[in-house]
Amino acid sequence: MGDFAVFDANGRLKVVPGQVNLVSGANGVTGILPLANGGTNASGAAVTGGVIYSDATKWLATTAGTAGHYLKSSGTAAPVFSQIDIASTGVSGILAVPNGGTGLATLATGRLPYGAGTGALTSTGTFLFDGTKFTFPGQLQFPATQAASADANCLDDYEEGTWTPTDASGGGLSLTVTSANYTKIGRAVFLTAHFAFPVTADTNTVLLGGAPFTSVAYSGFSIGFNNNGATINWAIPNGSSQFVAQSTAGVAFTNAQFSNSTFVFAGVYFV
Repeated sequence: MGDFAVFDANGRLKVVPGQVNLVSGANGVTGILPLANGGTNASGAAVTGGVIYSDATKWLATTAGTAGHYLKSSGTAAPVFSQIDIASTGVSGILAVPNGGTGLATLATGRLPYGAGTGALTSTGTFLFDGTKFTFPGQLQFPATQAASADANCLDDYEEGTWTPTDASGGGLSLTVTSANYTKIGRAVFLTAHFAFPVTADTNTVLLGGAPFTSVAYSGFSIGFNNNGATINWAIPNGSSQFVAQSTAGVAFTNAQFSNSTFVFAGVYFV
């Protein structure tokens, strides 16, 4: 309620008692405010969680999105909230290893990806898997220290090397070793040796040391060459890494009996 001023027919200002009413946006205005006048050119209320977008003639609002979804353009149509489809054309580039990807755009048939010391995996070479067996491009390497497995169907070690036959009898003999090699596959040790005793009169019982691994079962070895003339059986006892030499009757030999004798033997024992 209040007075307001107006001009009369003679151009004079006069005060007219009355009431000034504000215009109500709900009742006093009709129509839709165009874009040119700062409006949206659209009716209706915005949606909670929706996003305002334009169709070139008016401003509109999308529907509310689902938590974790992303806004995806539909070209000239309304954008929508959706999950990212990694198989669609909406994704570009190659996902790097630090982001959980491989860094590879393609994989050759049968190839297995493996780390190459760079930012991406590689699948080059002939490291293949056909669903049944592996094909390796070169070597299959086991660690220097065996990672033992209790699985009866698991190969857990492979090693190749040389060993040195030594006098372990206490006689202080120096043996002449021509060659001594071994190959360990799992628990089995395949071993060869070619060596000679010096001329000696020592009466200590023959004991040959230097086996590369300790045996877990008594194992005999085949004599490939022996210029001693006697029938000799070399063997490695359970829990030992030393070889004994005995006759077929089980009688041990002395160092003197092997004086100036050369032996070549081979065999396998388990560890």
